[in-house]
Amino acid sequence: METVTVIRPLFRVAKAAFGPQALKAEHLAATSGSPGPSCTGNEGGTVAESQQNHGGVVVGATQPADEFHSGGGCGGGDDNGGGYALLLLNAPSEIHEPFFKPLWSGASVTVCADGGSSRLFQRFGTEYIPTIIAGDLDSSSVEVREDFEQRGSTIVSLPDQSKNDFEKCLELLVSPPSEGPLSRPVPVEEVYVFGGLDGRLDHTFANIGVVHKFSGVFPSGIILISGYSVATLLGIGSHEIHAYDQLEGETCGLLPSAGSAEKVTTTGLKWDIVDTEIAIGGYVNSSNALAEKGPPAATVIDTAWPEAAGRHVIHVKTTAPLIWTTEIKHRGVSPTL
Repeated sequence: METVTVIRPLFRVAKAAFGPQALKAEHLAATSGSPGPSCTGNEGGTVAESQQNHGGVVVGATQPADEFHSGGGCGGGDDNGGGYALLLLNAPSEIHEPFFKPLWSGASVTVCADGGSSRLFQRFGTEYIPTIIAGDLDSSSVEVREDFEQRGSTIVSLPDQSKNDFEKCLELLVSPPSEGPLSRPVPVEEVYVFGGLDGRLDHTFANIGVVHKFSGVFPSGIILISGYSVATLLGIGSHEIHAYDQLEGETCGLLPSAGSAEKVTTTGLKWDIVDTEIAIGGYVNSSNALAEKGPPAATVIDTAWPEAAGRHVIHVKTTAPLIWTTEIKHRGVSPTL
């Protein structure tokens, strides 16, 4: 049977929005033992295989990763919302607070990449205290760093100029120092990134390159969130994407980011394609839309999701990596960081 990778970029936001009913439904479905097609993280394999072989990137663990896996399947994490990291980059980002606040509150670890700490302080003061502030520390305010440090943040200097601060922060999650808050096991199933699609174009391209470099490292991937869009990387193969009406607008796209994808087939979009090439300099699947009624979900876990979430299901099969992106509903309502 073909392996299908389940992609649910805003699942944790939906969990926060729809509360205990959604959590209970997910838990019952995930533990019922009902047969169904394979449900995986972005790297492939069934849920059981993902838990056994990956279990998330266990930050600071010296024991097998699966001992610290928070369960739930398909990147669900534990019922308290743990098992993921939130990373704020140094970019003029129009933070969408309905996403940012619940994700920050439920994160296992929160990281500000250098000047991201100053932007956090400018917008929220000391309402949110990052676990770590890391980078070459050339763009953050010394006063802000010291204030956060006094309130419990750890400052990590990473002076390597051959990498941007985004890449260095991800490396810190994968290979943490022996001392500090990451020296204890912290399961990281996925990483939510604010500021990765904003600001200078060269920064955005570099950030997409970093997402490619870390493809498969975090079992449920890296999700980039701006004030207007959500984006994540689809690897080679078949994917089932879940989008939520209450959170995402209908506009979406499949964008080339690693050469040509010679054959791409979709179902669940307003304008589906069959064995179509997507490439820079050729056809780019931008300004597509979610179908009014897409195909049914093939997975066990989301079949019990409450109707209030308004889930769309999209199937994508590709011969090369692509960026999947959707617009944020009610976008542009939050102040810019």
